[in-house]
Amino acid sequence: AGGAPRAVSTGLARLWQGGAISLNAVGASKPGTPGVRAWTVVRAPDADGATPTALERAAWEHLQSPDATSDTLRPALHTPLDALHARLYGRGLLISPSRALPARGAGFWVYTLAWAGVLLWGAARAVHGWRHGYPTGLLMVLLLLGGVLATVTLRHAFGRLTREGMVALRQARIERMPRKNVGPNDPRMPISLALLGLGALGASLAPLRDTLVLLDPRRLGGSGCSGGSGGCGSGSGGGWGW
Repeated sequence: AGGAPRAVSTGLARLWQGGAISLNAVGASKPGTPGVRAWTVVRAPDADGATPTALERAAWEHLQSPDATSDTLRPALHTPLDALHARLYGRGLLISPSRALPARGAGFWVYTLAWAGVLLWGAARAVHGWRHGYPTGLLMVLLLLGGVLATVTLRHAFGRLTREGMVALRQARIERMPRKNVGPNDPRMPISLALLGLGALGASLAPLRDTLVLLDPRRLGGSGCSGGSGGCGSGSGGGWGW
């Protein structure tokens, strides 16, 4: 869930919780400030017998650089992210064989424009009826249901996850029992972050959350890939892809 930014955020959270990296006090208080590092390498990620993933080890190695930032982390992690994507695609969980998702096809735009036309026409009729004193309650309910149906269908029919992927995600949320408002010592903190996003981090983890949010350009108004089942961006360049 959440695509590449979520995978990287979870990896960094695991490294931080395991003591391999720490938050720089200045960087944590002023995340995104040019020239200020957010992370400091403390020790090897496997020093306590832990087994870091390829993504976590690549992130840890990159953070040893004095010039490492959230922006430089993206290109440094392309290889492990590509490998992770390939494994998920090989298991039938992702639609696209590449992290650089293809442009939206004609079907997506035809479907979107068709729904937009229907909803706009319905809204126009509702405004006309309201101005002339006609009952519009049923029409408003139909417009609301139509908007919900259009959003859900677009998300699932033209998204990033296959049907098997969506089932696996729902099953993981049931079996792994993620929780919200987790603390720094909660063993379920990484899995809760992976499945629920940054909203799972409690108030005591605000500095960590403020630092990790820089990894997801969507939250900063920039470009990138969307969470859930959607996706955009490219596997190269400024966006994360996937």
